[in-house]
Amino acid sequence: MKKTNEHPLIIKVILAIKENNLFKPSDRLIVGVSGGADSVALVELLIELPKLQPQIVIAHLNHNLRGVESDEDEAFVRKFSERHALPFELASIDIKQLALETGRSLEEAGREARYIFLEQLRQKYNAVAIVVAHHADDQAETFLLRLLRGAGTSGLAAMSIKGRNRIIRPLLQISRGEILDYLDERGITFREDSSNTDQKFLRNRIRHELLPLMNEYASGISQRLARTAELLGEDETLLESCTARIFTDIAKTGVGWTGLLRKELILLPKALRLRLYRDTIARIQGNLKHFEQLHFMLADHALLEGKTGNSLDLPRDLVLTITSEHLLFASRDSLNIPDPVICEIINPGLYQLGNGLSLLVEEVSAPLHWKGETNSRAYIDPVQAPFPWHVRPFRRGERIEPLGMKNSRAIQDILTDRKIPHQIRRALPLVCSNDYPLWLAGICRSRHALITTEGNNVMKISICGKEELPLFPNGIIQTEQQSTQSGKI
Repeated sequence: MKKTNEHPLIIKVILAIKENNLFKPSDRLIVGVSGGADSVALVELLIELPKLQPQIVIAHLNHNLRGVESDEDEAFVRKFSERHALPFELASIDIKQLALETGRSLEEAGREARYIFLEQLRQKYNAVAIVVAHHADDQAETFLLRLLRGAGTSGLAAMSIKGRNRIIRPLLQISRGEILDYLDERGITFREDSSNTDQKFLRNRIRHELLPLMNEYASGISQRLARTAELLGEDETLLESCTARIFTDIAKTGVGWTGLLRKELILLPKALRLRLYRDTIARIQGNLKHFEQLHFMLADHALLEGKTGNSLDLPRDLVLTITSEHLLFASRDSLNIPDPVICEIINPGLYQLGNGLSLLVEEVSAPLHWKGETNSRAYIDPVQAPFPWHVRPFRRGERIEPLGMKNSRAIQDILTDRKIPHQIRRALPLVCSNDYPLWLAGICRSRHALITTEGNNVMKISICGKEELPLFPNGIIQTEQQSTQSGKI
């Protein structure tokens, strides 16, 4: 490995790595390399880092967008890897076809394909991070691009030096000019992407027209905009934390649906409400593709002006319904959950209920304590309630004797008190012994057939959703405090 005097850029990169704890000496890194100036400089700088010396794996994705030029990029990166004796990973994909199939732009399709490829390699090599070569000018361009498209604070925050999904950007506070100077001083060659000068792309017009014009008004505008994006990112982290905390307080969640309590929601500032809608949709759908600020504003209008029973169709088969208690966001499928099938439980096993839910019955030892237990599972004494058990929907007017109470309560009243949305109530299975309710799955345990503290072989029954995930993963109900009665728990 070559030795050299420390270049000012190397010092900047070292500071960025240490201040943000990006990686440690000898850590394995997956480095995305296109062959352009930025990614080539990134690898050269990582190689020159004194004492840190990470284990580098070079990754190149051929987008097949520029014919022979794309193949020449691939060949350049391969030779570059060989020259430095670094592992080289290659993938090839038709980005144009992918964009057509997914309805995304070329830029969006390419970005998603790259990160999927890089994450696969990170897992393959058990690397600590994916390293990409975004720099201050990229940050400024992204900031302006999103500003022109009408992004809010979340969008304008743009990229962070230590992003999600183990993506790190050591060059984010360095300008492209500094990178080019470094390469020129070192005599390092790189590839020029001809598409970077194509004026049909808005990003290129921002790079070659808007930013130079803005620089005439404020010298060093790229660094200024990048710093603004960084500050917004810090604010975004704080706001995300606040939103998550409030979400925990006012949200009821299940598989494919989330209900936000209207009474509490309406008291919050509008900006926070809009963030809660974004967070809610992202949790249900996995991302916010096809959702815009307009949709969050429509949800807020429904909260303020809508009437109970009104509904609103949102992108990707998401439905917003106003219930008496909730602003209910739910996938269309989750709103049409049929009643559970009537079935008989005769021994331990997995019992499908025909509506996407199932009951898992296991023979286990009695738990030593109740910390961490939730209403998504219940423990039953098989002596007091021997098999067979019966599973069915609850009946109109049916009652249960809840744990911790001496009297019975109507199941419908319990569901109302717990603010369970009407749309899913009939989907909840009731587990009975001799037609006597033992457990309204996920909601309420009766005080009968409780296990004793010294019980060794007890039955644990859990309600599961699709892929055997808990129906209520975020705790639709806070676990009832387990009470002791006559030496039983």
